[in-house]
Amino acid sequence: FLQDMVSFSLLFSAGLNLSLSDLRWHTVLMTLLPSGLEFSALAACGISVLGFSPMQALLMANVLFGAGESRITAKMHEMGQNFRGHPLPRLILTWAPFETALALLLWSSLSGLAAEASMADPDVLTIALFALVRLLATLAVGLSAGYLAGALVSLRGKVELCGRRLFTNMPEESAVLTLAAGLLAHGAAHGGLDGLVPGVSLDIGPTLYPKLLVVVLGASFTRTLASKDLEAVDAGAGSLWVVGQLLLFALFGAGLDPTDVLAMLNGQQTHMLRKIATLIGCGLAGRFVGTLLGLCLSLNAAGCSCAQCRNAGKASFCANVTFSFFASLQRTTLQAFLGTAG
Repeated sequence: FLQDMVSFSLLFSAGLNLSLSDLRWHTVLMTLLPSGLEFSALAACGISVLGFSPMQALLMANVLFGAGESRITAKMHEMGQNFRGHPLPRLILTWAPFETALALLLWSSLSGLAAEASMADPDVLTIALFALVRLLATLAVGLSAGYLAGALVSLRGKVELCGRRLFTNMPEESAVLTLAAGLLAHGAAHGGLDGLVPGVSLDIGPTLYPKLLVVVLGASFTRTLASKDLEAVDAGAGSLWVVGQLLLFALFGAGLDPTDVLAMLNGQQTHMLRKIATLIGCGLAGRFVGTLLGLCLSLNAAGCSCAQCRNAGKASFCANVTFSFFASLQRTTLQAFLGTAG
C-alpha cells in the first residue's frame, strides 16, 4: 500500500508539472541531449566496466540518469524571481519535468521489454512491435481520459440534483475530484479495480504502461482545468508528494543492507568503489558534454533575440553551462523510486 501511494504521488505530480505549451524545439533538445548522452555513457560503462548484460546496463542507466525535477523546480522558481528576464531559470524549469517524464517512459518500456525478453525463445520483433502499440495506446488513453475528466471537473458547477447544485464550484473541489480521478486511473492500471464489476475485467495493466498512464493523465489535466482550479490541484498534489517523499525514503532505507556499505567504507571492496567512481565519472562527463552542446544550440532561442542579450549570453556562456550542469545533479528522488520499483 505504501509503495502504491508513493508511486501515485510521484507520477501524478510529475504529470501535473508538465506543460505541453512549453514543448518547443529547444526544450526537446535540452531534454534529450544531456540526458541521452549521460544515459548512453552509463549504459556503455555498465557493459564494459561492470560486466552487465545490455538489458541490465540499460535498466541501470535508466535508474541513474534522471534529474530530481521537484527539487530543481523549486530552486528555479526562486532563481527566476531573483533574476527576472534571465532565460536560464525558465529553460531549466521547462526541461526538468520533461526529463522526469522521459525517465519514467523509458522505465516503463525497458522493464516491459526485459520481462518479455526473459521468456524462452523471445521474438524480438514481436516484442518491439507490442511495446510500440502499448506506448501509443497508453498515450491515447491517458490524453483522452485526462481531457474528459478535466472537462467534467470544470463543469461540476452545473451539475444539479432535484434542483440543487451538488458542488459549490470552489477550487478545493477540483483538487479532490482531480486526485480522485488520478487514483482511479492508478488503481485501474495496477489491477486494483479488477473484480469490481462481476464478469468484467477492469485490469488494464497488461494492455497499457501503468506508470506512464498516470503521468500522461496528469499532464492532460493541465490543458483543460481553469487557472484557479489548477492552482488548487497543484497545492493538493504538492502536499501529497511531501508525504510521499517521506514514505519513499523510508522504503528506500529499509531496503539497504548496512553490511555492504560498511564493507566499502572499511576498504574491503575497493575494486567495487573504483568501478562505481568510473561509472559516476562517465555519466557526469556525458551530462556535461550534452549540457554544453545543448546550451550552445538553444540558449539564444530561449531568451531575447536582440544583439545586446545575445552578446551578454555569449559572455556568460561558461557560467551558464556550469550552472545548468550543477542544477541537473540534484537526484535521489527518482532514483529511489525506480530503485525500489525495480
